[in-house]
Amino acid sequence: MKAITIILLISIPLSAPFCTKVSPKKENRLEKAIADYESDNPDVRCLAICLLSESRIKPEDRKIVFPTLQKALKDENPEVRSIAATIFGSWGQEALEAVPALIELLNDESKKVREMAAMTLGAIGPSAKVAIPALIETLDKNIDKNKHEYFPIAFPISQFGQDAIPYLIDALKHEREGVRAGAAAALCIIGSNGEEVAPALISTIDDDYPMVRRNVVGALSKFGGEPGVVAALCQALEDADPEVINCAILALGLLGPQAEPSVPGLIKLLDNEIYYLRGNAISALGKIGPKASEALPKLRELSETDELIRFRESAKEAISKIEDI
Repeated sequence: MKAITIILLISIPLSAPFCTKVSPKKENRLEKAIADYESDNPDVRCLAICLLSESRIKPEDRKIVFPTLQKALKDENPEVRSIAATIFGSWGQEALEAVPALIELLNDESKKVREMAAMTLGAIGPSAKVAIPALIETLDKNIDKNKHEYFPIAFPISQFGQDAIPYLIDALKHEREGVRAGAAAALCIIGSNGEEVAPALISTIDDDYPMVRRNVVGALSKFGGEPGVVAALCQALEDADPEVINCAILALGLLGPQAEPSVPGLIKLLDNEIYYLRGNAISALGKIGPKASEALPKLRELSETDELIRFRESAKEAISKIEDI
């Protein structure tokens, strides 16, 4: 069965995975790295930044290292730029002076560099909120059109919490559909301010772009108690895009008994030829529980006749939940 995208919490790596372990003979690794970075040889500069990434830079040494890392953010080698951004990501608010350069990297030609710059800005946190508009403009620059990978940018934006919400609500009306879809994904991760966010999401549920509708429906699952949310999800059950329907089914299942008004629409989906829609509708009805008693006759039929054994078993499980056995 397909499911709504599960948000996985990730953290900024403290060292770059592509660095070869460097073990200089000199005792002062920081001094060596800073000196080596001034080399005209790009390989030497790369090794110098790798050395810095493997060093535990003490807070008192950060001012010494800062100028070198600032230069490295503009290095011709994208790996060097990425490593430098990674190091700043471990500094938190102490990297605040690097924010303008990190914002510039959001337009970098390298996807890896753009993603690392975004993650670092998110790690710096509220002090870097000046970066929110630029991050939002980057939402559709990092996606594979076939995979719709919004998370690498949506997650850093979500780290600004309340500060990001007004910008994201405005972004739901952006001229580029990728930005609209990414904004909905970020609002889903934040999952707060429902009284403000839910109406904005509901007003976007008829967007022309299926991926926007999918992300909007997924985000609405966080705001089930807000007026109009269940009705909007019921509407999405009749969407032309199967993936939007699937997201709506899963969202309604998460809402449990609150989703009682969706029972007639879910019953209709029990006859759907798309197997995962049928299977997820069965599960959603079970999660709604006794309030889905209207579905019992059809579920009993499926428990005996569905072509897939696992769905026959799911129907039996749903019946038990509805009958509260």
